[in-house]
Amino acid sequence: MSSTADRSWAAYVRALHGAIADQLGDADQSRTSFYAAMALARSAGSAYTVTMIVPEYALILSNQGHHARARQIVREALERQQHGDSAWTVGYLLAAFVVANNEVRSGVIARQLGAVDALLREGAGPPSHVLGHAIDHVTIQTKTCLSPERFAKAWEAGRTNPEAVVANILTGKDAN
Repeated sequence: MSSTADRSWAAYVRALHGAIADQLGDADQSRTSFYAAMALARSAGSAYTVTMIVPEYALILSNQGHHARARQIVREALERQQHGDSAWTVGYLLAAFVVANNEVRSGVIARQLGAVDALLREGAGPPSHVLGHAIDHVTIQTKTCLSPERFAKAWEAGRTNPEAVVANILTGKDAN
């Protein structure tokens, strides 16, 4: 039987295979690899590995038009992490949820973006390069849909109470 560390590394490698398959245009292989990576990470019991895999998997699913599935896997990971002691972990997962949740009202997205900002500032810093670009893109889109005042008000609401934003996501109040 392999160790927890072995399964965690195997999950990470499988996720890399999924990312490469996505870049090569093989959507089915990408999803299959990420699904296997998630199973390995969960079997290893590694919340950290799951947190590293879920956002990238969610981005790929979102880019392939599978927004509901992307939101589901992020929501599941958030449920496991919400009571943890890492704001960065929750912020990283929330960032992936915001990208996958592009079908809701702009005010909701702005509030979620504010929560992402608060959690990542409290934690270890920005998300991955790819996720960071996706968040920037969502922010620009959202700003074009709201007046500067409405965006700032919603953003600040999320920044001042990110726990409420996460709770709303977990209960489905801020999602489709």
